[in-house]
Amino acid sequence: MKAAAKNGLTVFFQGHQSRRGAYSALISAVAIALVIVLNLAVGLLPTTVTQKDITDNHLYQVSDTSKSYLAALDTDVAIHVLAKESDVDARIVKFISVYAALSGHLSVEYIDPVAHPAALTAYDASANTIVVDCAATGRQETVAISDIIGYDSYSYYTTGTYTENSFDCEGRLTSAVDAVVSAVTHKVYTTAGHGEASLSDSLTKLLTRSHLDVASVNLLQSGSVPSDCDALICCAPTADLADDELTMLRTYLSGGGHVLYLMSSELLSLPNWETLLGENGLAVTSGYIADTKSYYSNNPYAIFPAIATGSGVAGDLSSSDNMLVYSSRGLLTAEVSGVTVTPFLTTTDGGYNVDTDGSKTAGTYVLAATAVSTAGGRLTVYGSDSVISSQITDSFTNLANLRQFVSAVTADMKNVSQISVEAVSLTSARNTVPAAGTWSLLFAVILPLGTLIWGLIRSRQRRRL
Repeated sequence: MKAAAKNGLTVFFQGHQSRRGAYSALISAVAIALVIVLNLAVGLLPTTVTQKDITDNHLYQVSDTSKSYLAALDTDVAIHVLAKESDVDARIVKFISVYAALSGHLSVEYIDPVAHPAALTAYDASANTIVVDCAATGRQETVAISDIIGYDSYSYYTTGTYTENSFDCEGRLTSAVDAVVSAVTHKVYTTAGHGEASLSDSLTKLLTRSHLDVASVNLLQSGSVPSDCDALICCAPTADLADDELTMLRTYLSGGGHVLYLMSSELLSLPNWETLLGENGLAVTSGYIADTKSYYSNNPYAIFPAIATGSGVAGDLSSSDNMLVYSSRGLLTAEVSGVTVTPFLTTTDGGYNVDTDGSKTAGTYVLAATAVSTAGGRLTVYGSDSVISSQITDSFTNLANLRQFVSAVTADMKNVSQISVEAVSLTSARNTVPAAGTWSLLFAVILPLGTLIWGLIRSRQRRRL
């Protein structure tokens, strides 16, 4: 009897252990299956969900401007990266992925130009470029990958090494997408032949992003202002207009044209320019303008002007925006029949006109104004070209100088894109943790380890039964 009871008890415990082993195996199989299913599910999620931007400068955070634009995008646009994906800066690859996930109308492909050289011919582009095209409009834009990350050239000259200072992937992509779906392009010319200063790269890029095609023209050689000219920019001429050129500008303005004149920082007398200004209700002061109440770094000639934010040439500028100009001439306004003069940059009542002999004349002076005739012509005048000088705009990137100037250029243009996204500064330290590593840690270590610990605890609990 005792032997039979003992054998029966042994069989009971063996059966119990067998069931417990089967139960543990089942739990382990379920846990493994759960990990696999979750991995597959996470793999199907968009990068906007699986990748979180925790960088100090929010490198991968798309602005509300681009988000709103892409949300309304209703035309298919393709982004072709003509480079091997592994050869492209990882930050650019990641941003493109995050960016494209914001619209179902965007597609991205990487084409290795070494393996597929015919692609360069097909897109009429060079290697290491991003081609954005739209089949519906037949338009194409090209962005050089090397232009996306900017470098501080000053640090190179002082230290011998290049320092990254900007990341401009979003701005260039949004501008390119907008350009290929839009059919509107305006033409802007800069004058040549008078010792003019060139437009800075930063300004040219902003004008291009507004879909303005910038070219140069020599009026004496062309014989007239080009017929497709939507705006004519004369930047810091050191020589005067010829009489024939003065006549050309008068004709252009009388036909509704737009001339933007930025005076040189030198104290020059340019009689024909002064005649054109006088015919439009403007005169130039004899000296430089200083402001004793609103200036930068103990230099009253470096002025923070008051901005007439309600004027059309101020664009979207607000009272919180700052502009900076230096070595500026002043403008005096007068009434001229058929012309409306609107100052939009002025000094405070602490302004002075300072002549070369040191004499000072107090007053509130106009630093920039626009004169619009009843015929529709517009003459926009700045007392100094420093408003668009790279020495200012590249050193003080938070200033609104370039934004205001682009608004002045496009003041009378119709269907001009106002999409403008600033580059992300790279001057702050980056603390990038790849999202893939986080998910890998969760599914490859934390969940399996948690399952193992839970299994051990349950096993010990059952042994006590």
